[in-house]
Amino acid sequence: MKIGYQLYSCRNSAMKNLSAVLHSLAEFGYDGVELAGFYGHKPEELREMMDREGLSAVSSHVPLTAWERDVEQVIQEHRILGCEYLAIPYLDEEYRPGNPAFSNIICRLFEWGERSREAGMQLLYHNHDFEFREVSGKKGLDFLMDSIPSKCLLPELDTCWIKYAGFDPAAYIRRYKGQCPVVHLKDYMSSGKEGEVPYGLLKEETKDGPHKIQKGFTYSPLGYGCQDIGQLVEAAEESGAQWLIVEQDEPDGYDELEAAALSIETLKRYL
Repeated sequence: MKIGYQLYSCRNSAMKNLSAVLHSLAEFGYDGVELAGFYGHKPEELREMMDREGLSAVSSHVPLTAWERDVEQVIQEHRILGCEYLAIPYLDEEYRPGNPAFSNIICRLFEWGERSREAGMQLLYHNHDFEFREVSGKKGLDFLMDSIPSKCLLPELDTCWIKYAGFDPAAYIRRYKGQCPVVHLKDYMSSGKEGEVPYGLLKEETKDGPHKIQKGFTYSPLGYGCQDIGQLVEAAEESGAQWLIVEQDEPDGYDELEAAALSIETLKRYL
């Protein structure tokens, strides 16, 4: 398996000097990156920077708004970048399992997955914890995956949110054996009961402004939180995963690149 890095995890550094970030990631030993936007660069410029560092574009998180605005632009930009996978990163409340518009988004995902397949790419769906609500007797994630052919949509399992929802992430990876080519490894510490707090990017609006981290939850570099990283790597390997993606949504006391270095050092012990 190869090791990739979700660039959203060092978005502040990437906005200042993306070329330097890519150079550091290559030096740490990462094989590729997963994109979350282009950080002010054209696809051609970004491809040149990645090629220079020997990094591949594993995947890209493309929000619903971009798909709805221009599917062909999404496809063409990521062809330039050489992406193997395109991922739906997040669903707004109205589209989540249990809400009326959930059935509508299933139809759209099928369409976008088919178009991605025709262009030689695979569409993925990146879960959070809200996909574990029950829908017609199934968990939302399973309902979604059962509703769309695997050639059009595969899961990009995020191990943090599976565990936070109260489930065993290693078992869930094995559940989708042969169908989860990209696995997100994310570590955290939480003093609350898993699955108890509704998902909201674990942030809240306060009188001091938005994006204040809720008390009792912190993101961690791999191996510095509550996850059993060795167990997750073993499950991913047994299940045929091609890429392990390191992601840390917030630095939470670490320098962004310091956290990236610590995470890959942990992973190297298991690969």
